[in-house]
This record gives sequence, C-alpha cells and structure tokens, in this order.
Amino acid sequence: MDAFRSMLTGWVGKSLLVLISVPFVIVGIEGIFTSGRDRAALVVDDHEISNAEIQQAVENRRTQILEQLGKGVDPSFITAEMVRPAVEQELIKRQLLIGFADKDGFSVPEEAAKSYVRAVPQFQTPAGEFSQPLLNSYLSRAGITAKGLLNNVSTSLLTEQIQGGLGGSAFATPADVERILSLDKQVRDIGVAYIKPEEFRAGINPSDFDLTEYYEAHQDDYQSEERVKVSYVHLSQEQFAANDEPISDAEIQDKLDEMIKDAEGNERRHAEHILFETGSKHSDAEARSLAEKALAELKAGKNFEELAKAQSEDFESAKNGGDLGYAGRGVYAPEFEDALFALQAPNDISGVVKTEFGYHIIKLIGVDEPPLPDMQKSRDHIIAEIRKERIASNIGTIIDDIDRMAFESNDLSEISAQYDQKPEVSDWLTRKGGTGIFADPKVVEAAFSSEILQEQRNSDVIELEDGSLVVLRMDQHEPVRELSLDEVKDKVREQVIASKAQELATEQAKELLGRLNAGEDRVAVLASAKLFWQDSPALARNATMPPQAVVQKAFELPKPAAGKYSNTTLPLASGEIALISVSNVVSGDGKAKSEAEQRAFQNGLAMRYGSMDMEGFLSTLESKAVIKRNQNEAEEPEGFN
Repeated sequence: MDAFRSMLTGWVGKSLLVLISVPFVIVGIEGIFTSGRDRAALVVDDHEISNAEIQQAVENRRTQILEQLGKGVDPSFITAEMVRPAVEQELIKRQLLIGFADKDGFSVPEEAAKSYVRAVPQFQTPAGEFSQPLLNSYLSRAGITAKGLLNNVSTSLLTEQIQGGLGGSAFATPADVERILSLDKQVRDIGVAYIKPEEFRAGINPSDFDLTEYYEAHQDDYQSEERVKVSYVHLSQEQFAANDEPISDAEIQDKLDEMIKDAEGNERRHAEHILFETGSKHSDAEARSLAEKALAELKAGKNFEELAKAQSEDFESAKNGGDLGYAGRGVYAPEFEDALFALQAPNDISGVVKTEFGYHIIKLIGVDEPPLPDMQKSRDHIIAEIRKERIASNIGTIIDDIDRMAFESNDLSEISAQYDQKPEVSDWLTRKGGTGIFADPKVVEAAFSSEILQEQRNSDVIELEDGSLVVLRMDQHEPVRELSLDEVKDKVREQVIASKAQELATEQAKELLGRLNAGEDRVAVLASAKLFWQDSPALARNATMPPQAVVQKAFELPKPAAGKYSNTTLPLASGEIALISVSNVVSGDGKAKSEAEQRAFQNGLAMRYGSMDMEGFLSTLESKAVIKRNQNEAEEPEGFN
C-alpha cells in the first residue's frame, strides 16, 4: 500500500489522476452508453472503438485545449478536424498497452486500486484524511460507478506500470552526459542582418492589369463568408418544471426517507491496523502466527500504536502508528471492511482478519456519522431535488414532445405557446459561432444544416450542457458568394504590393548570400545594400536575442574553417529575411559543475532515452497489431469545421 502513496508524489502520480478517468474524461459517459449501438470507427486487434467514443474524446480534448488557452480564444481556432488524428492515436496506443497486458497476464488487484483511490489528494480532506463524501461527489459529477472507477484505476495503473518499467530501465552513461553537456554549452560567434520587405514597397505601383491578374489567380481568397440569422426558442429546466404536476407531501416524505438512508450509508470510520503480509515475505501460516502473537500482546496491554510502528508491514501507515484515516464502505477489502464496521465503539480491536494482502488486526479510533436531514430544514431542498429528478426521468419524453411539435410545424409558434416562451432572433452568425448559446458547436452545426437552410424546416431539439433545450429555424441566409474586383480592389492592391516586395527582398537575400559564399568581404557586401551586421559574440543556445529561430538556425550551420564563415538565410514569421553568418564555434566544457548537476543531466537524459524506448515499444506493438479504420464510421465529429 505504501507504494501507491509514494507514487502520488512522483511523475507517475501526477499523470495518473488524469488517466484513471480516460474512458470518461476522454470518451465521456455518453460514449460509453452509446458505443454499443454504433459501428466501430477503429478496431485495434479485437477491441472496437466506436465513432461515438472518438467524437466525445475529440470534443473533450478541444475543451481541455481551449481552457488551457484562456477565455479570449475563438473556439473555432481549435477545430475537431485538427484534434481528431492525435486523439485517435492516443486511444490506439492506450489499447495497445491494455492488449499487451492482457496477453501477458498482467493485472492489478482491486484492493491495490482501492488503496490508490484512498491516497488520491482529490478525495482527501484538508487534514489529509480520505473522504467518502468527496469520492461520492466526484462519482456523481462524472456519472461513474465506484466499480467503474476502480476498474479504470486498475487499467491505468497497469498501463502506467508498463510505461514506468520501460522508461525506468533506460540509462545514460557519463560519456553520454559529457557529450550532451559539451553541445549544450557550446557558444558561437554570429552576425545577423535583416532584409525588410517594406524597404522595397516605395517603388512598387501595380497596374490595373497586375491587379486583375492577381485577383483571378487568387479568386478563391475573395469570397464572402456564409451567414445566417435564426429564430429560436430556448427553454430552461425551470420552464419544464413549470408544466409539471404539484409535488405531494407523500413524495416529499419518501424523498426525505431516501436521503436519511443515504446519509446513514455514508458513515465513515477512522481505523488503525497492523498488517503481516503473505506471499514472498511470509507463508500464510507464518503471517497468521505473527498476527496471533501480536493480538495476544495487545490483549496483554501492549500499546496498539507502538506495536504497529514496530511490527506492521504496511510501512507507510506504520510510521503513524498504523493510522489509515477515515474511510466509508466500498474502499477496503470486503473482509477488512466487515471487521471494521462490526466494531462497536472507539478503541475496540478486532481479531485476526485475513485479506488477500495478509493478516490484519484492526482498531477503531472514531466514527463520523453525517447529520441526518430533517423535514423542517430540508423541505425546499427536497422539493428542488424532486423537480430535478422528474426532469431527468422525463427529459426523453419532453424532448420527444418538442421534437414532434418542431417536425409538425412550419414555425415555432406551437412550442412557444406550450412553454410560454417567445421566439428570439439571433444576430448574424458565421460557421465560427457566436456568443451565448451560439458558442455551442451543436447549435452552430444545426444553424448551418441542410435541414434548416435547404429544407427550411425547424431543427431537432438540441440539448445544451446546462440541460436547457433549443429549437432553431432559419430567419435569413446569405450564402457564400464571389466578391467582385471592385469590392476588394484595395485589398488586392495591398496584397500585390506586399507580394512583390517579398519577392524583391528574397531576391536580394539570395544575391547577398551568393556573394558571401563566394568569399567577398562580409562588411562590404552588406554595405552595398545599405545593411549592417548585428554581431553576437559567444552566443549560447539559450540566448533570448537574436530571435530564437535565428539562434536555432545558427547552431544548425556547420563549423566554419579557420578564417572562413558559414552563411545562410532564414525567412522569419514577420516577413523579414535573416542573413546569418557564423565565424567561430567554441565547444563547451563537458564536465558538470557539481555532482547534483551531473545527476540531473544523467537522469534527464535517461528519461529521454526511456521515452524513446517507449515510443519504439509502442511502434512495435502497432506494427504487429491489426488496426482497421471504418471510413464510413469515421465521420467528422461534432464541432466547428
């Protein structure tokens, strides 16, 4: 058990909390419920990955990326088409590892997964104690059962162990470190000159013929953006509830009874234990004998905490007198749980209890019984919960009813009257989406669907993330059209001038580079073009000036012979062209400054080698696997296109 606790502080633990809910975080609960109903878009050996799973994975990954980029980013910047290939490859790699583990008989026992869950900080109180309510809250939000979470933890622990085993077996020699340090600490004397296209603009005056020629060659660039305005009815959950039947006192009492029962089931117990492991350390009989001797010592008056520190083989808890903290039901091994919850009062001690880990002696320290709800304080909350449950149970019927009205009507009036909600009209929308409900990819996709634009029908009901529903209908539509030259003449003129200026700058860069490589005086060459060298002596790889792209290119050039120069050009994102000249290369000291630096470099290099080994291992698995893609099913996932 201590192995799992210590794992949380390392690199494995930081990534594993994300991985334990991969089928739910990446695929989503919808994907799990629907994956059996649609054909596989991917088949890895005999395991099918449905299109619904991939679509949900893609959408969740888009959401993660957008959250990382911040609120100001246009959602259309990260398209589903852009994300899908990487997500598919991740799902394939994960399945390859799972298949490898299954084939070779690797597994992680359920109790080990439970031990890991108990040690996850997300499920602990500020005092570091395991909290069953926090776990239950997570399970409820994610729509996951405890069994499903444990199965997924076991799978993720298994794949992490495989990756950790391969990565951890890699090593770097001192010679490797010396070579890398020498390269890393290498410095170069360089000169850079910048050729700016704007310097060539003054003499460019395009004719009408030039404009027409450029416009016709780039006609696809001069089209209007398709736009649509939609009428829509947006219904909140409160509006569903408004049409509901009144809630009776009997329903309220039944719900209160259910909440009391749930609260009673959330009792947590604070335990300490002493463990004698079976397996490689002791035989079953030896471990049982040791446990019985320890129990006899306790009955004779020996202090439990001192005995745990001295004898328990759960070394992590032993340091704290065997303390396991608080936990509810469903966390420990069944035999351990039954014995713990059978103890009647604090300080009671169990007999010898056998689990798959060995023999335990358990001490009850305390009981945390959650307060039971009462009618007077909880009535409003109970009514709200009943309404939510009614909506959840009836949402299918509600959607079917609204869908029927939308299908049978030539407008939104029937839905509007039924729910007393006047239709609204959106602003002009493009395929990039808008604000509010029009930032939702499903709404944008529906607004530009053939159902609305060509057939001029009401959309199907669209369920939004907050549980509200919306139905759309076209109000106005502006299709894509070709813009005339007169409409874009100023834009074309600017692009012709910029294009010609870039050509002239590129020609000058090529001409100057040729003269430098021919051995002409480097200062005179630049002076002829009214340019000058910006020298950077003893430039390091991590220099912030010149721009990093220039530094990187300078370090790619070969070492020049004595008295010579290595030269090249580099187009920059700004449009400028950098002319780069390296005059000298000085190798770095390959010796580390200290033992700590030596270890850090050696460990970092070993991790890099381990990552390369892992990629090679996955490539081997992939080359031997039968991976099929069903093109008919691998359709474009929901989102901006």
